[in-house]
Amino acid sequence: MVLKTHRHFFLGDWQVSRSSNTVRQGDLVKQLEPKAMDVLWLLCQQQGQVLSADEIIDHCWGNADVGDNPVHKAINQLRKAFDDKPSQPTYIETIRKRGYRIIAELKFPLDDDIKAQQTDWQGASPFPGLSAFEPADSHVFFGRNEQIHTLLERISKQVTYGRAFCLILGPSGTGKSSLVNAGLLPRLLDSNGYDGIGVVSYTSLDFADIAEQRLFIDLASAMLDWDINDQPVFAGMSAESLAELLQNNCAQIITQCKQALAQAHFAKPHFFLFIDRLEVLLSSPFFSDAERSLFLETIEKLATSGCIMVFSACRNDFYPLVVNHPSLMAGKANGAHFDLLSPHRSELMQMIRLPAIAANLSWSQDPNSATPLDEILCAQAAQNPDSLPMLQYTLQELYLQRSEHNELLFSVYQDLGGIEGAIGKKAEEIYQQLPQEQQLQLAYVLSLLVTLNPDGETITSRAARWSQLTQASQTAFVQAMVDSRLFVSHLQNNEPCFSLAHEALLRRWPRASQWISEHQDSLAIKS
Repeated sequence: MVLKTHRHFFLGDWQVSRSSNTVRQGDLVKQLEPKAMDVLWLLCQQQGQVLSADEIIDHCWGNADVGDNPVHKAINQLRKAFDDKPSQPTYIETIRKRGYRIIAELKFPLDDDIKAQQTDWQGASPFPGLSAFEPADSHVFFGRNEQIHTLLERISKQVTYGRAFCLILGPSGTGKSSLVNAGLLPRLLDSNGYDGIGVVSYTSLDFADIAEQRLFIDLASAMLDWDINDQPVFAGMSAESLAELLQNNCAQIITQCKQALAQAHFAKPHFFLFIDRLEVLLSSPFFSDAERSLFLETIEKLATSGCIMVFSACRNDFYPLVVNHPSLMAGKANGAHFDLLSPHRSELMQMIRLPAIAANLSWSQDPNSATPLDEILCAQAAQNPDSLPMLQYTLQELYLQRSEHNELLFSVYQDLGGIEGAIGKKAEEIYQQLPQEQQLQLAYVLSLLVTLNPDGETITSRAARWSQLTQASQTAFVQAMVDSRLFVSHLQNNEPCFSLAHEALLRRWPRASQWISEHQDSLAIKS
């Protein structure tokens, strides 16, 4: 098998970087001559198949009359770099009178085609619908390798600079959370890590779920999830006591984290904190300026601790508020800000096709044009910059209504109304199936879930508490939406809550968008 060009991959426990002609094991970095790297890459492309000296010369030296010596020299340099012995090889084996082959494990973490073909499929849907990808979904997360590679390079530089922080900016629905959770984080959790950097334990904090007066309590609750070998880092501490330390003695927390990481195998081990929907912190009237400043000051201390890596996601329409906070702007010149754009056509095609390959699914065709359904989906998604959540929802619905032969059907796609109509049509279908007394609760439920941003113009969603539903018909309405995956039910501050699966529902369901239009003034007053 001939593989695509890779800027970095792993041979055993060595990270190979072709762009710099280096191999790395933890903090140990060794430089290779360009021809030695060419030979290594050629052998790795064969994935264990034997190559003769003549074949190596033909590929790496072309028509030059060089004899066998250059191959032996390159192999010897590689063995020296890997501390490999010809008599007891671990990485490169000599097959007498035949040639050479790679015998160490090869990993190409950013090769989506290989990942799709090697996935050990368990039978669930390969498409998340309106939910964000989670770390456990990394085996079906495709189409973002360029962005993952850039983020890995940038966070490596940030760690070197002594400030492990990165802010991801992008419009709603571009997949910022998924990129971190299922793209970046699994690479850092892998035993190989990246540039000697590895994540030992991770946690996340979503500002959409934070209530008034709980800013540091919720941050502390998230950090209590950190553990090493199933041993909590902050064993015996409560969220309240940890929150107190965060505000008054952050140095003690950092010391405790460093002590816990002393047993980690990475050269540069880190705990990982993902702060999602930062725009809520920057804009919500729930938080005072003093609270915001103290929180961001605390995050800065964690990111500059040398043991905690902080990623945050923020909608780019809130960038003017980001600029107002020096700590958020501090590393911009060094690459600490990353702009995530909507996926282009080739990335969309990977997002559509490769999960289907992993799950052994096939595509039907438009009977009139004979165009495969995956190409139709890609063309429609490429026309709409905010279509990613709707595309994933449509793919999930196609999977749920697939044929008995695991074929995704064009007829189902037509019934859904295409990508644009799928979410709104699903919501309207569920709504129409409900008894009238439940339908009448739509306005009340939307009033719990919809709010106006402080800019007075843009609509956003928020979580609501199940306890706010005082009538049986209200509860039944919300449960029907949860059962159809248009709402999600979750715990927030140990209290049962529900929220929209994605804000696209507010834009694409005419009944919801009409209610918002009719109540713009009251939403502004409430905001």
